[in-house]
Amino acid sequence: MEPALEQLEAAAATLGVALSALAVDSLRRYAGELLLWRTRLNLTGAATLSALVDPHLLDVLLLIAAVNIPEGAAVVDVGSGAGLPGIPLKLIRRDVRVVLVEASRRKVAFLEHLKTALGLDDVRIEWGRAEDLAHRRDLRETFDIGATRATAHLAAAAELCLPFVRIQGVGVCLKGPGVLRELDHAVPLVEALGATIESHEQVPLPTTEMIRTIVILRKRHTTPEGYPRDARALGRPPRLHKGTQGSAAE
Repeated sequence: MEPALEQLEAAAATLGVALSALAVDSLRRYAGELLLWRTRLNLTGAATLSALVDPHLLDVLLLIAAVNIPEGAAVVDVGSGAGLPGIPLKLIRRDVRVVLVEASRRKVAFLEHLKTALGLDDVRIEWGRAEDLAHRRDLRETFDIGATRATAHLAAAAELCLPFVRIQGVGVCLKGPGVLRELDHAVPLVEALGATIESHEQVPLPTTEMIRTIVILRKRHTTPEGYPRDARALGRPPRLHKGTQGSAAE
């Protein structure tokens, strides 16, 4: 077995994530497709299987270990890009129902190719901007888990993710240690979106020297209709009207 896949299996064992032989083989095939297409579509900076495993696939293992994902859960991957974390999550947890949201038409074409190549017939791909799609009735507040690995500020990531999440579901942001500096700024908007920051934990990425911060946002109330806002206001603190409680978007 390739050393990178051995590293993946070792990390899974450390985190207590069940990784079947089928999942490992499927992840290898996914990685092969991604590395084949990466330069044409600017999918990732990773140029080798090892660089894709560390940290990208290891991030997915962290997500699975950190979040209680119920059997058959509905998961939305916001800003999916190369299919991360949604595709590897599906390959490891075949029971979950995954929807990939992506704004780039070319990347959507790649995701459609992956869906066919990996036999993921029940994965759904939605082409469009998250700030538009989150207002659709069939997508709004229908997911148990909203996940994003986007580089956006935590407040902006929360605004894009939480409108998709049902009440008592969670939004999950995987970011570097620097996200701790963003927490205080994000709190007012997270609360306006109907959620709370349930936890933020710095976790060593197994088999590496890297640190990841997993921020879990628990949805407590319905997100007001005005969210998510357009790009000009996205992630900015809410402007609250006197006498309201987190209900007014700019």
